[in-house]
Amino acid sequence: MIVEEITEFSEADLRGRIVEQTEDEVDGDGPPGRQQVEDILREVSRRERFAPKSYPFRRTEFGIERAEDRFLSIYSFLLLLSMREAPFRKSVYSNEISPLFDFVGAAALTDLFGSRARTIRFGWPVTGDRPNGPRVALEWLASQLGLKHDKDAPLRKRLKDGGVDVVVWRPFEDGRLGFPVLLAQCTVGQREWEQKGRDIQRALWRKYLGLPGSPPTALVLPFCVHRPDRFENWEIVSHEVTFLIDRIRLLDLLTEVDPTAIAEHEKIDLWTTERMQDLALS
Repeated sequence: MIVEEITEFSEADLRGRIVEQTEDEVDGDGPPGRQQVEDILREVSRRERFAPKSYPFRRTEFGIERAEDRFLSIYSFLLLLSMREAPFRKSVYSNEISPLFDFVGAAALTDLFGSRARTIRFGWPVTGDRPNGPRVALEWLASQLGLKHDKDAPLRKRLKDGGVDVVVWRPFEDGRLGFPVLLAQCTVGQREWEQKGRDIQRALWRKYLGLPGSPPTALVLPFCVHRPDRFENWEIVSHEVTFLIDRIRLLDLLTEVDPTAIAEHEKIDLWTTERMQDLALS
């Protein structure tokens, strides 16, 4: 619907597309594609219910319609990052593209701490004012939060970001310790995502930033963790990170965000448009 700029899709149209692309000609005792169509419509209804202001599709009496265009570009970007077999899949992991997802994650996570929350992209490759060297980078990060890095904390020589792509915090006016700090890992990898939450070693990061306690963590994903194959993994990973944020939760958190206020939104829009054109031509 996005690639072909279709605003409405009937159940018959959807079934026809499915039949064209499947080797199975019959769905049980029913017409071809019936079960797949029912599964798709049920999933659209579920996502619409969980992110009613930002999910760009709606289930209708006749099928599916495109209903919310404000987040269509960001949604399309997340959708492209989630495609496993796309010809541009390798570029998703590039130093040019993967940081863009970090910026989307940062914009979404600020909603957890309110309008006075602050964010820094700390991930690799380096962007902004963040220094390159691991020790100096951690000292710089701690100073940005008004904290003091423990120089005696053990540090791998080749440490790049220590599993932390985004740091979110909400300081208080009194300048004292005890304010909320969140460390987030943003990953586009679908095969290894279940292990990525372990990359952030909270005990070490407590020393890295001079925190009085172990910080909460988040794992941010551009794809949806859906039923039934991944829900068991969801429960397991939820015991390893404080917040597990997939695409639907990202949309929920982005509801009050102006898409044009997301860092590097122009690069995000350009890459998304070019990849959509690639798919339209393929």
